[in-house]
Formats: sequence, C-alpha cells, structure tokens
Amino acid sequence: MLPDLKNNHAALSPITALLLALVATSVLGGCRTGAANQGQCAAAAAVAATDASGEIEDATSAAKVAAKEATGKGSSKAPTRYEEIKREALSFESRGVTLKGTLTLPVSSSSSERFPAVVILHDIGPIGQDGLRSASMGVELPVEVPVYELLAEELARSGVAVLRYDKRTCVKNAAPRCDYPREHLESARDDLAGALLDDAKAALKVARDHARVDPRRVSLLGHGQGATLALALRREGGPEAVILLAPSIEPIDALILHQTSTSLALTKVRREEEGDTALGDLLDKQIATLEADLIEQREAFAKVRAGKVSPTDLIFGMPASTWSGFFSLHDKSLEDLEAKHPKGGTLAIFGGLDLSLPPDVARDMEGLLGARTERARVEILDDVTHDMVFVSRETNEAPGLDERLADLIAGFLRTVK
Repeated sequence: MLPDLKNNHAALSPITALLLALVATSVLGGCRTGAANQGQCAAAAAVAATDASGEIEDATSAAKVAAKEATGKGSSKAPTRYEEIKREALSFESRGVTLKGTLTLPVSSSSSERFPAVVILHDIGPIGQDGLRSASMGVELPVEVPVYELLAEELARSGVAVLRYDKRTCVKNAAPRCDYPREHLESARDDLAGALLDDAKAALKVARDHARVDPRRVSLLGHGQGATLALALRREGGPEAVILLAPSIEPIDALILHQTSTSLALTKVRREEEGDTALGDLLDKQIATLEADLIEQREAFAKVRAGKVSPTDLIFGMPASTWSGFFSLHDKSLEDLEAKHPKGGTLAIFGGLDLSLPPDVARDMEGLLGARTERARVEILDDVTHDMVFVSRETNEAPGLDERLADLIAGFLRTVK
C-alpha cells in the first residue's frame, strides 16, 4: 500500500483512492492520525525540515539576492509592471478528451504587443488548473492555497502570460473541484505518462497559437511530476527554457520509497515523544503498517524493473505498463538535464520545507546543471513547502504563495529571450 495523499487526518486510506495520485505526501505521525493540532504539526515539520537540509540558509541568501537582481537583469531600466490583467477561459482536445484551462494575460495599451508565456505542468495527483494545495508532506495548512492561480496572476503582472489547465486525473471524487468523468483517467490507464506528455504538447500548442503570445518565447513551468514532463518534452524538441519547481532527479518508485521511509521515521519520532498512552498504541500500529508497506513497495517495484510481471498485471491497482512508462519518462528527463541548452536555460527552485524529496536533491541538481549561470541555476527558498507555499515559523502570517517565486521566474525568462 502507498502512503495517503488526500486525507492527512486519516489513517492510511484505501488503495483505490491512492491510485489517482500514484504517489503520496503523508504528514507527521500526529497529523496523519488527527491526534496533533495544526500548531504541533507545523512546529514539528519546521524542525524536521531544518534537520533535513544543512545548507538552506546559505542557499536562501543567494535566492533572495537573485530575486532582487532579477528585476533589472539585462536592462538599464526596471521591467514593466502591468497593474491590470485578464483571464481567458479556453479548452483543448488531447487523446480524445477535452481539458479546460485559463490563459492569464497582462493588459497592454498596445493591441499588437505579444508576451512571453509559460505553460504550467502539474505535480502528481488529481490537480485542477488552480493548483489548490492544503498540505505538503510534514506541513498542514489551515487554508487551501490556489498555487497555480496565484502564480499565474503574479507572472502576468510581470509581463508573462500563463496557461494553466486541468490535469486529466482531476476526475470526480478525486479532489476538491475535480469533476471530469473517470473516462479521462481510464482511457489513459495503460499509458498515463504518455497521455500526460501529449496533454502538455496540446497545451503548448494552444499557448503558441494565441494572438497575444510570442510563439518564440513560450517556456514550460513544471511542478514536481510536471518538471519531469517539462524536461522530457524539451528532449523531444519542446521549448529550450524550462522552470522546474520542486523537481526530482529520482524516478517515481524511488520517490515513493523515500516518502514512505520518511513518514515511517517521523512517525517513530512522534511515538517516542508520546510515551505509554493510547495514542502511542495507535502509532505502534501505524508504524507496523508503514514497515509492511515499505517491504511490499520494494518487492513490487523490483519485479516491475526486472520484467517479472506482465504489462497488464496490476501493481498497486495500476497496470505495470503505467509504472514502466513513468520509469521511461524519468530516464528521458535525465538525458535532457545532462545535455547542453545554449539557446535556452534551466531554473530549478526548491523549498526549504520540502520533505517529499530527498534532502540532497538541490545539490545533486546543481551537479547535473554544472557551473551556475543566469541560464542554469538552482535556488532554494526558505520556509517554503514542496508546493511553493510560504509558511512562517516566526509570525502568524497566513500561508500563501512565496512572493519571491514570480520575481525569480520572470527574471530568468528575461535572460533567455
């Protein structure tokens, strides 16, 4: 069984609910069981995240400087700030289904002005075009944050058009505001990775064909799993410039094992703190379940990797061919990272409170990108979750999209125009 994705206050959820997400972002032991309050969850997450990365502060200082400098890169004058923006609803076809989206644009006094654009590619799971997030691994938010919608608005004010669309896995009963028929998912059941890649290609074409978008300056902005898709699409001749939010250089099976192991470790810490109580007994049961899950996952993925299962055999409810497709997608993304992109660039941004990824992922990404330049660099934002949500550890400030994010992205795009 995979760790729970949708319900952070429940024990491990039924496997069928988890298949829509394919991978899970479980929270701290007390948060997972509903035994701890939100303040305890946030505090524990902050400690765990701080321990997970020993170089966050130095990297964050560099990120702050880069964000400030981004507004003036390549120009003697400050970039134009568009106070008025507009949203255009749209839809497009991909592999026999219709997906809805929104293009957010700056409003210009010139009717002929064309803007650079980005297409947002979703993280794993059933996610709509707004990118609603209420929790990341180890951090539970008191409110839902529409990450993609807020990012689109901020980038549009910086002169960048943004296309965001519903992921085909956003089917009824999978997540809030998801209402597509299950056929959107079932029709791509045997080749979900390929379907998601085709959806991204279709969205990219929509952006390039829009009258107010400069088709030569359309980039991909991938979040989590979307980062893998962005790199794979660039490998197939897509846009030269990519922005990667919380990208992983590990394949999906390694990520699942990491997240289960992390959930197990955090639950054990919570168990030690609890002592001889009823909750302690409950945590013992959860630890046993997670330990069994870890063994099951390792054995199942090893069989898929070794070709010891039929493509139609169900592995955690999904055909083995689906898992193999994601393995191939990951391999293609790594090939892209190791290639040179002189006409474009790669900006990778990580959150300091991200427990969903291995702690050394930012350093490993730097190793793949090589020497830091304006067009190839890694940034780490402190107090930011896997979903790019800022969570203050010192004040009562409400969580929201990190204000540095849009500046970093817009500044990067100005260097690759």
